[in-house]
Amino acid sequence: MKSTSVLIVEDELLIAEQLKKRLAKLGYAVTDIVTNTVDVIRSLREKPADIVLMDIVIEGDSDGIDAAVQVQNEFKLPVIFLTAYTDDETLRRAELSRAYGYLVKPVQERELNAMMRIVLNRHSRDRELLSTIADVEALGQALGLTVGRLSKQVVDYDLVKLEDELKFALERQQFEIYYQPQVSVEQQRIVGAEALIRWNHPTKGVISPTVFIPTLEETGMINEVGEWVLDGACKQLKSWLELKDSDLCMSVNLSSKQITPGYLEKTISDSLLRYELMPESLDLEVTESLLVGKNDYEISLLHRIKQLGVQLSVDDFGTGYSGLNYLQKMPFDKIKIDREFIHNISKDNKYTAIVMAIIRLAKDLDLQIIAEGVENDSELEFLRANDCDVVQGFYFSPPLQAADFGRLLLDPKKLFD
Repeated sequence: MKSTSVLIVEDELLIAEQLKKRLAKLGYAVTDIVTNTVDVIRSLREKPADIVLMDIVIEGDSDGIDAAVQVQNEFKLPVIFLTAYTDDETLRRAELSRAYGYLVKPVQERELNAMMRIVLNRHSRDRELLSTIADVEALGQALGLTVGRLSKQVVDYDLVKLEDELKFALERQQFEIYYQPQVSVEQQRIVGAEALIRWNHPTKGVISPTVFIPTLEETGMINEVGEWVLDGACKQLKSWLELKDSDLCMSVNLSSKQITPGYLEKTISDSLLRYELMPESLDLEVTESLLVGKNDYEISLLHRIKQLGVQLSVDDFGTGYSGLNYLQKMPFDKIKIDREFIHNISKDNKYTAIVMAIIRLAKDLDLQIIAEGVENDSELEFLRANDCDVVQGFYFSPPLQAADFGRLLLDPKKLFD
C-alpha cells in the first residue's frame, strides 16, 4: 500500500531534517524539502505529494501564506502551516488562506502524528463532499435550478479549527472534570460520583464530549487524555475521602481505544498507588456497544483489569443489541440502565417492562443496578418500587465542579430538600 507523501517547505534545514525523520518514523514518505516559495510549485509538479507542511514566514518573493493559496488552487492539497512566533496581521492572513492546521515549532512527534491524521481524514471527507456537491450542481443545472449555495458549505472550517485546537487543549489546561452524584435509593445518601470530562474552549465555551471524544479516539490522543481523567479523578477521590470518611466510589469511563495490553493495567495501578486508594473504590465503566465483537484475547484483558481489585460496570445497558452472553464471560459488578429507558418508563409500557426485566436480571446475577438520567418523582418512585440500587440524574444534581461536589458531600441534605 502506497504511503502518504509529504512536501516540506522550510528554510531552516535542521528543522526540516528533524521533520523528515519524524515523518519517516510515523510511516510517511517525504518527496522533497524546499527552502523557498519559488520552488514549491515546481517541486509538486515534478514530485506529486499528498500534503504540504509549509513554513508560514519562509523567505522569498512571497511568504508561506501566498504559497499555500497557490498550492490549494492548483493542486487541491491540504496545507499545514509551521509557525514559531508571528504577528497578528500574518495570523489573520493565514486564517483567510483556509489552511487545514498549524504546528508550532519545534514540532513534537505526538503533535505531528495527531495533526497529520486529523488533516488527512478531514481532507478525504472534504473531497467526497465536493464530489457530491458537483453532482448535485450538475443535476440542478440540468433542471434549471440554482444550487450554487451548496458549494459554500463544502467544509466547516470552524470545526476544522476546533480539531486543531484539541491537540493543545490538555497542555493549555482547558479540560476539566465534572462529577455527578450517584445516590443510594434505599439509604438516601451519596455513594459514588461519575467523572465526566468537559472542554472549556476559550471562545466557544463548554464543548460537548460527543463532539471531541470521537476525534480523541480517531487521532490516538484518547490514551493521554483518558490517563489524565483517571489520575485526576483518583486524586479528587482521595481529597474527598480525607474530607469525609466514607465508602465513596469513583466511576470513570473507558474508551475501547484504551483497552490495550499492559498500558491500562499499569495506568490504573499507578493511580491507585499514587493516591493510596483501595482498588474497590474505583469503578471503570465500559459501554455495552464496546463489548460487541470482542474476541477472547480482549475479554482476557478486562479480566486482568478486574484482577487489580477494581469494579467494572456495563454502561448504557440495553443499547448494544449484543445479547446477554457477555454478562457470563465478563467479570462485571454493576449494570447501568441507559437514560433512554428511564425517560420512557412513564410513557411506554414496553420500556417499563424492559427496565423491570433488566433489574430482575441484575438481581439474579448478583449485580448492582444503577439507573441514569433520573429527572422526576415518578421515575424515582418506579425505580424504588422495583428495587433499583443507585440512581443518578438531574433530579438530584447535574454534573458539578469538584468544589461544589465537595460542599454537597459535607451537606448532603441539599439533595433531598
